[in-house]
Amino acid sequence: MKRIHSKLFCFILIVMLMLSFSGCSPVQSTVTAGTDSESPASDNQEDPAPDDQEEEPVKDFDSDDYYARLSGCVDQIRARSDFEPDVALVLGSGLGKYAEKLNIVTTIPYDEINGWPTTSVAGHSGNLIFATMDGLNIAVMQGRVHYYEGYDMQDVVFPLRVLHLLGAKTVVLTNAVGAINEDFAVGDFVVVEDHIS
Repeated sequence: MKRIHSKLFCFILIVMLMLSFSGCSPVQSTVTAGTDSESPASDNQEDPAPDDQEEEPVKDFDSDDYYARLSGCVDQIRARSDFEPDVALVLGSGLGKYAEKLNIVTTIPYDEINGWPTTSVAGHSGNLIFATMDGLNIAVMQGRVHYYEGYDMQDVVFPLRVLHLLGAKTVVLTNAVGAINEDFAVGDFVVVEDHIS
């Protein structure tokens, strides 16, 4: 167990170094902080829905159907490769080219996996890549889906559940993140402890 942890630690360090020196920097964005004079006095108050507007019914979650969908994706992927990942690596906005630095074994576009959610966001190529690096088997998600694209939360986490069923026990998540701290520069590595949702 200790050997896997040290390999994983080295893998994360190598990923960070390769990203910082390879020109795969996150997409640059500008965040402006300010005050809004029209903001309500308290953020804890919710506006009641108008009486003539119906609320959307909450969908019932069918765990049997969900697991069947997970199993179906696993079967489709296994039909194309018997690769067993140790680690899942999710590459966020602007980081997709990092996958080209790995020893690629198989590439499967998301839209070729029936039931796998596909992304519509720029900078998310939409490929599942099996690769190796320094003895580690890595399942790389070259892009991911987002809740703001209209997906249910079950669909947002769906690919990670599939990768776990394929064998991945560890996940490394990356993303482009904005901040209002002027001491941060584009491409800095940070640990996100909290976010505004």
